[in-house]
Amino acid sequence: MKIAICDNEPSTLDFVSSVIEDIAFAQSMDIKYEAFLSYESLMRQIGDFDLFIIDYKMPGINGMEFAKKVYSEFGTGKGLIFITAYPEIVYEAFEVRAYRFLVKPLSKEKIIETVNEYIKDLASSRKLTIRIDDEFNILNADDIYYMEAARKYTYIYLKDDCIKCRRTITSFENELSDYGFFRIHRSYLVNINKVKKFDSRICILENGEKIFISQKKYDEFCQLYLESIK
Repeated sequence: MKIAICDNEPSTLDFVSSVIEDIAFAQSMDIKYEAFLSYESLMRQIGDFDLFIIDYKMPGINGMEFAKKVYSEFGTGKGLIFITAYPEIVYEAFEVRAYRFLVKPLSKEKIIETVNEYIKDLASSRKLTIRIDDEFNILNADDIYYMEAARKYTYIYLKDDCIKCRRTITSFENELSDYGFFRIHRSYLVNINKVKKFDSRICILENGEKIFISQKKYDEFCQLYLESIK
């Protein structure tokens, strides 16, 4: 999981970052985070993160404007937790489906509780929200066999369907790593749970599709596959 923390106060960034480190250690999870002092710098990396812990009121682009951009591109596929001194924003934040609010002054216990609840909810839900043209499509990650990169587009292959989406395969790789998906080749992201058999060159899925395996990725793929069948 990758978390973006955005606040124009360095002390707040340091505090929240230290709490995230404590959560990662306590949960024995691979949680990566990055801290930002402005939304302008974060805006270029939206697709890289799963969860945003963001200040509501900042100079320039405010938290709500940023949240609306996240929601317009990813629907509910990304988590939003607002840091705010204004609890009344709850009604405005409803339209971007914010997960929770952390009211200032911040409490370590409340941050831990909120982030842990998000992790728990994420683990119990395997839904993926994908924007296609002007509509959001909700897919179950278990229904996806693999994805294929084609320049700025990604083709999503289901059992009886193929969806063309204007998103990079790298953004899906970051989002789906916790769902059993692995980038076995620069052009392919595979659902490990759909793998029927493989050798050092080719992976054969349950639907009969054959996907090339990059030599550089083979050892890591073998390890992840063995872990998935334990």
